[in-house]
Amino acid sequence: MKRRVWLTTGLLLLIGAYTLFHIDEAHKRQFLQNYLQEHHALSDSSYSSHASITQFGTMFHVTFNDEPDVMYDFFVKRRDGVMHVVYSFNLEQGHGLRDREFETVNYAILDTLFK
Repeated sequence: MKRRVWLTTGLLLLIGAYTLFHIDEAHKRQFLQNYLQEHHALSDSSYSSHASITQFGTMFHVTFNDEPDVMYDFFVKRRDGVMHVVYSFNLEQGHGLRDREFETVNYAILDTLFK
C-alpha cells in the first residue's frame, strides 16, 4: 500500500513538473514572439522555433523561412521578475543575414541589464 502511495505521489509530481515546464515555455515563447514583432517587425509566420532548457534559461532556436540553413538562438530569461530576450550568436554555424540586427539590439538590452 505504501509503495502505491509513493508511486502515485511520484507520478503526480512528474506530471506537475512537466505541466509547469510547458506552461513556462509557452509564456516565454509568446514573449519571444512579441519581442521579434515589436523590435524587428517579424511575424510569427515568418519563422519556426523549438525550445531547449539550458543552465542559462530557456533557449529558443529560430529558423526563418528565407534562411532555412541558419538557426538563430535566443535566450528568454526572467531576471528580478522581468523577462528578457538575449540573442546568442552561434559561432559554429557562421553568419546569417540578421546577425548584426539582433546583435545591435542585444547590446542595448545587455547595457540596461547590468546598470
